[in-house]
Amino acid sequence: MNTSTLPSISLWNSQASPILWINDGLNRDRHLSLRGIKDSELRSSFATADRAEAIRRQNLIRLFVENDSLREFVLMDHFARMGSAVRIPADGQQFVNYFNPHEQNEFWTRVEQFEEIVSQIPDFSRSNPALSQMAEHLRTEQVRLESSEAAMGKSVVDQLLKATTLDGTVTLQLRKEEGRWNFATWTKDVVGHRLYALNPPKDKVSIHEFFEHEFFEKIGIYSLLRRREESRIRREIRKWANPIIVTELPNEVLRDICNYMNDILREEGKKEKSLFPFPDESKDGEFVDLVIRFSYNGEGLKIKLVGLSDQQTVPPEFEERWAKPMDEKWSRYYRSDDLEKIDTMQHNLRRRSYITHLLTNYYPRLKQWFAGNFEKLLGSNGMVIPSPASDDQFKWSHGETVCREKWTETYQASKDVREFAADHMYTLLNVAKIANTFVERSRRWQLPLSFPEIVEGEQATLSFDALWPVALIGRKTSGSKGRVIESKDLRPITALGNLAAGISMLTGGNGAGKTTTGEEILGLLHDAASGFPVFGKNVRLNLRTVIGSIYLEHGDGSTMQLSLEKLGAVVTEVANHPMNGTFVFWDEAGTGTTASQGERLGMATLARFRQIGCTVLVNTQIPALAENAQNRLGAKCFKVDMAHTISSGIGEPDIHELAREMGLEKVLNLQKN
Repeated sequence: MNTSTLPSISLWNSQASPILWINDGLNRDRHLSLRGIKDSELRSSFATADRAEAIRRQNLIRLFVENDSLREFVLMDHFARMGSAVRIPADGQQFVNYFNPHEQNEFWTRVEQFEEIVSQIPDFSRSNPALSQMAEHLRTEQVRLESSEAAMGKSVVDQLLKATTLDGTVTLQLRKEEGRWNFATWTKDVVGHRLYALNPPKDKVSIHEFFEHEFFEKIGIYSLLRRREESRIRREIRKWANPIIVTELPNEVLRDICNYMNDILREEGKKEKSLFPFPDESKDGEFVDLVIRFSYNGEGLKIKLVGLSDQQTVPPEFEERWAKPMDEKWSRYYRSDDLEKIDTMQHNLRRRSYITHLLTNYYPRLKQWFAGNFEKLLGSNGMVIPSPASDDQFKWSHGETVCREKWTETYQASKDVREFAADHMYTLLNVAKIANTFVERSRRWQLPLSFPEIVEGEQATLSFDALWPVALIGRKTSGSKGRVIESKDLRPITALGNLAAGISMLTGGNGAGKTTTGEEILGLLHDAASGFPVFGKNVRLNLRTVIGSIYLEHGDGSTMQLSLEKLGAVVTEVANHPMNGTFVFWDEAGTGTTASQGERLGMATLARFRQIGCTVLVNTQIPALAENAQNRLGAKCFKVDMAHTISSGIGEPDIHELAREMGLEKVLNLQKN
């Protein structure tokens, strides 16, 4: 068989260069939890700075969002790494089916289903070339391998059926324990062989060269190590060879026999009026030893009820009934050896008497019952019974070994294509899960999904017609009568235009949504760089390599000290990156000191950002800062009112409106300006 080279494809490059986050202001856990992807297997690779990779991910996720049949198929996880479609099974019928023609072979059946789905997707190969290449490889391998696999499977099944031959007897004791009758093992004899391993160990005696020095030979260390190594290899060979000849009844065979016989008793125990001849303890004793002959070969495990054991155990209460011990007054006239012989003779007499009783009074009833219910169990050929444990041990568990050793090329090709499918389908499964959560939330929240257009070029771009602030879902509105915000309460963020390279200022009252707007745009940049859809309309942007955040901090040191530290870190970092690849969100600019000092700090920092050339989104409570930034630095200013409406201009903070919304207007005696 000609070998096939596995194509090198990447559906999701987890090693793609990530965005550099400075003072990460995105509450990532909550952001991802809201979208249902916090625990995604791909989380560590979210938000890449690689435009080509982001677009490839977006196309793949879009494919699952827009094609329900593909998404549902992949979510079924037919190609799980340890699933029956991929691994060579140890179960008998599954093993037979595994290599059967495609109408029964689960792996190739699933491959055909996958191919049928993707073949109906318009423009599939152009929008998802890697996935198209994967589907084409599976299609080619099916044509190349399917008939060879079927031939291999048939040959291997024939070998496995002849791999083991066992014959023997087992004595099962029918006895009552804890009020229930069951069969337990008493004695067992077996002879047979098995093909447990195909090749003996190939280890050779190897001593570290350090010990080959003449000094170690003289003092005997080298000889000692060599003998130990030779002994180890002999033990390994014995481990391989010993299982070939079977002289002890394997537990698996015994388990199958006991399980079958006890199943008979359990079914009888469920009946109100069972006709099974359970022994009468007062007449027949506490237990009866039944001999069962068995054979195990390609036909399966076959058993036959032979009769009572000639080594039947005699219950203590029957000892004196069947033979009285010798009178003690005569014992002094015998030697100890003679007494032992007499005791043995009396024991055998008691056992024969008890067996005669069982044969006469009990066994005919038992035999009659089996003749009426399990006639084959008494026949000359015996009866084939289920043997899952035996088959697993002696047949199917060695299927992979036989395939590997006797059909090397076919086995390796079969194994490679299944691993190839399992690995890439696992990636697709994780992508499908991401797509599915977005689809479900879009339907539940009744919000539109939009895949951002990721543009290329030197000019920074960030625009949208609408962006819904889903970060608010689940939060409480302010005030004493605050209620939980639902998706129906959301108002889209609009009217910001193109937040290109330069400065954009958000002004207006406290609680109007300036911080939320900034957070939502940070989330937008994260999701677009991950290939995700967003809850918005007509989103257009270029990817950012560096994203910085500056928030008010509380900790060791004054608020202004902490803010200055963050400002310094962000300015230093963004200065080292291309101007269209950086984005900074500055929350509450100038807050933490007097209005005049806050304005002074804000203007100096914004001038530095403008010099660097990055995109900056700022919200501030200081109107003078926004006005000066507009006049002197060309900043675009927007005002956000208490109805969360955005419009051009500069808004004044209105503490009266905030207090009124919180229900504190009268408590604080605030009057409208």
